Amino acid sequence: MPLSAADISAQAARLASCLTADQLQTRLDAWLEADLAIASNQSYTIADRTFTKADASVISDRIAIHIEALAMVNSGNVGSTRVQGIEPRFSRGRSWPM
Repeated sequence: MPLSAADISAQAARLASCLTADQLQTRLDAWLEADLAIASNQSYTIADRTFTKADASVISDRIAIHIEALAMVNSGNVGSTRVQGIEPRFSRGRSWPM
């Protein structure tokens, strides 16, 4: 069953937050090769998983996820939150020692 647009976006954001553009491009290239092999009635193996024509929707989803993740990384819109500084707060009338 194909993934929803929301699921694709969520998975793309997760990948974009932990992979570089080069790593994403390498993975996207592998999924595109798989798509070409399936289109010509061949099977394709990535790691220890073999894909056939029946897996076309899985391959399409993975391509969409990697394209979206790559776009996020290239645009700088990764969505991960990074702590840039900590500001002490005052509590019960006491201040933090500086």
